[in-house]
Amino acid sequence: MSITSEPIAAAEQAIKQADNGVKQHYQNMLRRRLTWIGVIVAAILLSLIIDFTLGPSGLSLERLWQTLVTPETVDAGTRVIVWDIRLPYALMAVVIGMSLGLAGAEMQTILNNPLASPFTLGVSNAAAFGAALAIVSGIAIPGVPDQWVISANAFIFAFILCLTITLGQNYQAFLEDRIDWVGVTATYIGIPLFLAIWFGYKIARKTTFIRYKDMNFPSYKENLDK
Repeated sequence: MSITSEPIAAAEQAIKQADNGVKQHYQNMLRRRLTWIGVIVAAILLSLIIDFTLGPSGLSLERLWQTLVTPETVDAGTRVIVWDIRLPYALMAVVIGMSLGLAGAEMQTILNNPLASPFTLGVSNAAAFGAALAIVSGIAIPGVPDQWVISANAFIFAFILCLTITLGQNYQAFLEDRIDWVGVTATYIGIPLFLAIWFGYKIARKTTFIRYKDMNFPSYKENLDK
């Protein structure tokens, strides 16, 4: 009886040790990931603070905190600088950066390629074409506010391209690495197509290019006076 039970006990002991090793490895990996996430979040917050304090206004950290917490206690110029100018741009930069990182990570995971990006399958080009088409044609989407039409049209075109590639290649093709890269490359036809539509619009409407120095933008002081 003891001769039979000894190998079983040894096998159970080995399995338990292997299980403990796997758990320890997973805990270490999770700890490292949480540490990196904390470092990245701290770097983002630090960059936001630097973005707020740098510039001709010369905001101090105390003044910045006062404007964010109790904006009614500061002057109108400081409120405009923080809440209407710097805060929206800074938060939008963070959101866009996170979105680009997420899109790149998804592409690298799906294609099993560390160099893949949204440009690999032409998704970014499709979104750019949709946005340009909305700008040139001035189309309207029912139920969508005018200020969101360009972004919504870009999303629709990018989604249509992703759906077309997925249905056209068959989902199993992504798993078995049988993607037709010739067909994928054809998605980049959106760039010359956009240029053709854009130049055609210019010629048909006989519009002219306006140089940047000829444009009349409201000055910084005029915005503060409003």
